[in-house]
Amino acid sequence: MVRKVLATALFMTLVFMSVSAQDSKTVLSNASKALGADALTSITFSGSASNINFGQTKSINGPYTLNPITNYTRAIDLNASASRATGQTAPAQPGGMPGNYNQNITAAQTGWTNQLEIALTPWGFLKAAAANNATVRTQRMNGRNYNVVSYSTTQKAPAGQSYMVAGYINEQNEVERVETRLEHPILGDMPV
Repeated sequence: MVRKVLATALFMTLVFMSVSAQDSKTVLSNASKALGADALTSITFSGSASNINFGQTKSINGPYTLNPITNYTRAIDLNASASRATGQTAPAQPGGMPGNYNQNITAAQTGWTNQLEIALTPWGFLKAAAANNATVRTQRMNGRNYNVVSYSTTQKAPAGQSYMVAGYINEQNEVERVETRLEHPILGDMPV
């Protein structure tokens, strides 16, 4: 009797594991099709942005001094994991001088702080999750159902553990939210 129960439990565990693995591939495939990510190799977006510096505030809770960036444009090569952002900066303080904002992330810069800009986009998330043995679970949040797809990065934190990235995919197969954590000298594990 004990052997039958153990055999049944083992069988159910194996079935659940194979269904779970298949579901993550299906969820990612459906989201990729919905967002047109299957054949997408690059994205470009423009607008206005701001830089902030946590170290320049009296309280970590803000208010933060925003350094506006106008004419902001970011181009991301999804296949090469490379990115370039440009714009015009305006001084945050009176009397400051305007300047240029330039950020280049090459494929050779594989550190997590560099790759984070790419992984947090819906398309970058889908490609990275598909390449890194993602898992899926369901979660209800704010009255809505989500497939939460998670994967571990190849990059490791200073403590030696891989970073974990989670994407929230809604019922329309859209990536609504991507989150991870990044080490910060004051905050510790900072949610991003």
